[in-house]
Amino acid sequence: NGGLDSLERQKIQSYLAFKYGMTLNQGTSGYSYIASDGSSIWLNAGDGYHVAVFGIGRDDNSGLNQKQATPYNYASYPIAVSLGTSFGTLNQDNTNVFTNDMSFLAFSTNVASPNQRYDGGQVTFLSSGTQVRQNQVWKIQKSSQFATQNVTFNFGPASVGLENRYVILSTSATFSSISSYHLIGSNGLVTISSADLAHGSFMTLAADAVGP
Repeated sequence: NGGLDSLERQKIQSYLAFKYGMTLNQGTSGYSYIASDGSSIWLNAGDGYHVAVFGIGRDDNSGLNQKQATPYNYASYPIAVSLGTSFGTLNQDNTNVFTNDMSFLAFSTNVASPNQRYDGGQVTFLSSGTQVRQNQVWKIQKSSQFATQNVTFNFGPASVGLENRYVILSTSATFSSISSYHLIGSNGLVTISSADLAHGSFMTLAADAVGP
């Protein structure tokens, strides 16, 4: 009948934060999210990527079965992710199934004052034209139990005047080289294999540069 110890509290807070896309207070030393068995859902690595934490995952022991998610402050960070090739109206409407227990796919950014401007510099991944990327970057964390499954993102409608938009992925936070790129549909949706969403890699949006 004693109170919860610090590890038990961390597990409960992690479950609630991950389920609802809320970022826990990181304090001065960081506060990672852990699963019911104590393994990592999302790790604060001390690299600044601890803003707008959200993601999808399955933890049978805790009852977590989060198949689609957005950051709690979606208005500032307009990104959503879903297991499979589409979104359900609600999480329980998503009929896709995680292959394995303890599957987690988490995202976080280092941008506390977000904007959707494409002012992060030029990137090279197409053989023609010029592309520029957003300054806002997302870091990906993925558990080893996460099988190769489709994952769909919704980035919302493009701003007026933007040409093609892409999700670009890189092992570098500066996108000095591009691991893969994926064209975003006119509806803001793009489906990517989780195999392309490597643990520790980085993700941002790019668009075709429009001349004056």
